[in-house]
Amino acid sequence: MASTTPNDTRVTARLPASVKDTLQKAGDLTGATLNQFMVQAALKEAQKVINKDLTSGLL
Repeated sequence: MASTTPNDTRVTARLPASVKDTLQKAGDLTGATLNQFMVQAALKEAQKVINKDLTSGLL
């Protein structure tokens, strides 16, 4: 059985060229690759959603 590493999972997305261009430009401006920028942005947003859900249960 092959062992897995943290970076062996792939996600594929279909999106309009204009969205890809916007994401690429943002990545370029931050010094990140398109993939790095997308992962960082998605993770940041996911953490916000999760934290909001966790804190809403405390109200």
